[in-house]
Amino acid sequence: MSFKKPLLVTSLALSALSPFAALSAPGDTFEIKGGYDYWSGNQKVNDSEANERQTQPSFYLSFEHFLPLIPNAKVRSTNVKSDKLDVSYRQMDYIAYYRLLDSNMIGLDLGLNMQRFSGVKDNEWQPALYGDLEFTIPATPVTLYSTVSAGTFDGTKTFDGEAGAKWTIELGPVDLGLKAGYRVMDNTFADKAANETKVRIDGYYLGTELKF
Repeated sequence: MSFKKPLLVTSLALSALSPFAALSAPGDTFEIKGGYDYWSGNQKVNDSEANERQTQPSFYLSFEHFLPLIPNAKVRSTNVKSDKLDVSYRQMDYIAYYRLLDSNMIGLDLGLNMQRFSGVKDNEWQPALYGDLEFTIPATPVTLYSTVSAGTFDGTKTFDGEAGAKWTIELGPVDLGLKAGYRVMDNTFADKAANETKVRIDGYYLGTELKF
């Protein structure tokens, strides 16, 4: 599938989200976050289930700033693999988002995710909506969070959601976050011949995050 068509859809969707730019709540400083998640997921492809867990490593890097109207950015890479079911591809998430709420307790992000699936025929690029909600428990270093990307385009449906908790340790100019959560990836890929391949992976993960 050509990159031009989903890029056009994403551009139009960004234009539709432009009113939220005026409502965004940019931070006071530049902020960079990077993290790694050790995700142990069970795999299911079409009607076949692996019935065993396999590590799906995931890395991400995000950049937030105080400039108005310009979206923040996040990039995430996830290796999807099932040796038993003979599936292997990489999902790259290129996310542009606005922070609509930013307080000591609640943070809300909304944006668009341009997903790239390396190794999936006819489904290299897929646009999706992106949302992230955080709630920090008062007087504690614990933050509860939920993140979702979901989209439907050209016969293909994508869903990637997670929920978890993060414990933050302040180390001078750097914050260390220790995370635990549950992630579900549920994609239905449709090729040019209208054949569908359903890939679902779900399971718990542990992760670390550094914030500068």
